[in-house]
Amino acid sequence: MKNKINIKIKMFTKFKNFLPADALDGKANISVDEGSTLEDLKNLLGIGTSDFDGLVIDGTNWEIENSQVLKDGDTYSFFAAVAGG
Repeated sequence: MKNKINIKIKMFTKFKNFLPADALDGKANISVDEGSTLEDLKNLLGIGTSDFDGLVIDGTNWEIENSQVLKDGDTYSFFAAVAGG
């Protein structure tokens, strides 16, 4: 049996639909297997690989790398692309 880690997820705009049923105000706490990657998280939540364009981890913008290993206690915030003109 794998150890679990706890992470927080925040979803904005259209991504709120991907949150677990017990989420409040666009936020949820979830447990995942230790060693899980960003791709594993997206699959767990049902987010397609091209569905989002922005990722913030604990307040810092990150390039989206599906192989990135999730860290216990981190907050992952998902954003859609914003276009301006």
